[in-house]
Amino acid sequence: MTLSYSALKQYETCPRQYHEVRVLKLHPKQETEATRWGAAVHEAAEFYVRDGKEFEFDFPGQDMVKALAALQGDKYCELEMAVNDRLEPVEFSDPTAVLRGIADFALIKGARARVADYKTGGAKYPDVAQLELMSLMLFTRFPEVETSHGALLFLAHDTMVQKITKKSEAERLWSVWFGKVERIEQAHRTGVWNAKPSGLCNGWCPCTRCEHWKERR
Repeated sequence: MTLSYSALKQYETCPRQYHEVRVLKLHPKQETEATRWGAAVHEAAEFYVRDGKEFEFDFPGQDMVKALAALQGDKYCELEMAVNDRLEPVEFSDPTAVLRGIADFALIKGARARVADYKTGGAKYPDVAQLELMSLMLFTRFPEVETSHGALLFLAHDTMVQKITKKSEAERLWSVWFGKVERIEQAHRTGVWNAKPSGLCNGWCPCTRCEHWKERR
């Protein structure tokens, strides 16, 4: 079983939803106008930073992408990273991978790294935990890095939320993340997927058969 940040977050939000979506696969992801636009923006940013290709359409936050491209250092776009249970870096598709993720942008310059994730949705609830996990993976991939400066770039709002992660904290932080992995593994072993009520139950969750689901008002 290989897990991503989004999988870990979904399980913490509601084990029942995780089970129906990721294990039983009862609710295939639906493409929407918003997801299509988000994919186009991600691709445009990648081509600009990596290849210097000018933007073919206007979108908010282009100046933020240009600022990343202007930074000095070794740049990586859509950087695939994965670690096994011994915290060793492995290939993204390696069957021994336990955790994996893709960094929209990463930069390595000596002992300092930058990692950024492009967000095309709302900026009301920024979640910097994703930056922490990406930074920890950078430490395994690039052993010379001691400090990682992470940023969530909310392009539509021209807003940036930052988080600094230090390699000296890695052992403690990894234990927390692997604790999350263990809880999901335990659920797979026991078959227990309890529902966890939240605001998503008000018509936003795809699990409409759940006892907590309500029609959206």
